[in-house]
Amino acid sequence: MTEQISSDWLGLSGRIAAGAGGGIGRAVAVSFARAGVRVSIKADHLQSAGKTQAALLARLRAAGIEVEVSRVGRLLHDKFAIVDGRWVVTGSFNWTEGAEGRNRENILAFDCPALASAFEAEWETIRPDDP
Repeated sequence: MTEQISSDWLGLSGRIAAGAGGGIGRAVAVSFARAGVRVSIKADHLQSAGKTQAALLARLRAAGIEVEVSRVGRLLHDKFAIVDGRWVVTGSFNWTEGAEGRNRENILAFDCPALASAFEAEWETIRPDDP
């Protein structure tokens, strides 16, 4: 599933905004960043506190990805990506290996600039001091 999404979108040159995920999310984000796509990720403090997640976020930053971590103790449970102000990817899918291989998940991709605009507005409301 994620392989198809990434191969379809690797030619994009715009922006991707997405919540932080595990191995698959990182691999997809790094692939886009290496292809010259501006990638932004927002993560919550609770899920980013451990050594493994901190190391993951450091690798994403090293790949040139904009990473913002909230400073409050609330869970940032959004699961969406905005691609080039045109596509929205959303659903229960966590962008992790567990979600890909073991969990029952759903993921939807919409080619709808109006919907992307609404999700962009939501993205902008997610701030480090108030996710």
